[in-house]
Amino acid sequence: MLRGLMKGGMTAIHCCTVVSRNYLAHARVLAESFLEHNPHGRFSLLLVDRDLDGLPDAGEPAANDSFELLLPEDVGVDRREFDRRATMYSAQGMAASLKPDMLRTLLARQGGPVVAIDADGCVYDDLTPIAELARAHAVVLSPHSLDPYPLRGANADSPRWGRDSPDQMVMRSGVMNGGLVAVGRGGDEFLDWWSQRTRRRCVFDVRYGLMLVQTWLTPAAFLFDSAVLRDRGCNVAGWNMQARDVQWEGELPLIDGGPLRHFHFAGGFDPERPGMLSWHPELLDWWPSLDERPGAARLTREYADRLFEAGYRELRAMPGPSDFAPDGKPIEPWMREIYRQGSMEAERRGEAEPPNPFSDGAERFAEWLSERVQEADGGSTSPQRQAERALDPGRPELRSALFEAGRLLERVGELERIRDEAIGWAERVSAELRESEAALAAARAEVEGAQMELRRALATLEGVLGSVSWRLTKPLRGLKASFKRPLPRVSRRRA
Repeated sequence: MLRGLMKGGMTAIHCCTVVSRNYLAHARVLAESFLEHNPHGRFSLLLVDRDLDGLPDAGEPAANDSFELLLPEDVGVDRREFDRRATMYSAQGMAASLKPDMLRTLLARQGGPVVAIDADGCVYDDLTPIAELARAHAVVLSPHSLDPYPLRGANADSPRWGRDSPDQMVMRSGVMNGGLVAVGRGGDEFLDWWSQRTRRRCVFDVRYGLMLVQTWLTPAAFLFDSAVLRDRGCNVAGWNMQARDVQWEGELPLIDGGPLRHFHFAGGFDPERPGMLSWHPELLDWWPSLDERPGAARLTREYADRLFEAGYRELRAMPGPSDFAPDGKPIEPWMREIYRQGSMEAERRGEAEPPNPFSDGAERFAEWLSERVQEADGGSTSPQRQAERALDPGRPELRSALFEAGRLLERVGELERIRDEAIGWAERVSAELRESEAALAAARAEVEGAQMELRRALATLEGVLGSVSWRLTKPLRGLKASFKRPLPRVSRRRA
């Protein structure tokens, strides 16, 4: 296992990120790009996994004195707590929940400043201005945008814009973006507060105002000594490119007349489809199209190439560290939510915590889960009764599971709409093809009729040419033709 050793003394800037193993290609690109443009800096990578067994060579970043690889126990998360979070959260949620713990550990070790950047980012210039801001303030937060949003999305015909807007979407997900957060001396109070709230509430739940660790940053802006990062070259992403584009001076990317320091390839950017900033329909409605942003389009193509070189295809195919229980069965979202709510309830009441599949075995976890569901259903197996209990305000875990199902049904409805549009298009094309086929059939019939007339005429001609009368009158026809020829002119010569 690779572990770079920290050396004494302050560094210009210390950057860090946290990922599961299937995102190691992203982390590798981030680390290499950061160290390329910040050669006196340090980089720490927290890997959300139990060990590095089975990790392909492509996933191991190059070892050097400026790089450090951490595991959860290095940031104060023991095996039992790791197993709890592995049961509560998917790989994304678990990685996000460990971000405050990572920052707190690194800040305590060196006093600051430390900058956390999401792994789906790339550094293109010196990040020292962020470090300098963190030296002056306990917390540095990055807003989603420094420019006003349009009142409607790019797809103005979408029904959603009658009741929604980009501003509302940002407010629901958090005014500050969690993809770039810096802390300096005195930031430990903020990190303790942040960590306490994300240990058990690092989920997507719009109803309760939760979007992983991000939404907690909105109140943090006024609860702690903080600064808003207003550098227009930092945390550039689809959500703040409504009125600008990346410019290039040779190989140097610029934006708004200054250096592009950091681009955040958020929104599920897919390197297999580098012509799109995101493939999520709700983001496509208001993020700019790369057809209209040629500078950013070049950036996405180059970033996609770097991911492939870092082993993206091999690493992304790996399962997350908590996708499956030890018995090989998948841990479904509704199971995670029931376990999370049960754990919070036990902690609140001071009772024994529920079993999880990693520490206590998959069988015990399955038995507890079954008992929990039966208790919630009142022993009834009626689908109607289960739905009623799921909607009961007293059963938030089942209601959350139903909410997840509703989101899936929404997606199914959207796919059905796309299917219906495709069927309508196919029917229109089919109608046009049928009209063309009818015209072609009429033309073919006309040609066939003409060919039949020609065959009859040829048959008549052959019959005439082969008749006895035609042969007997042949000498007379020749004599007649000779009378019609003009007589030869005779020239007269004088004697």
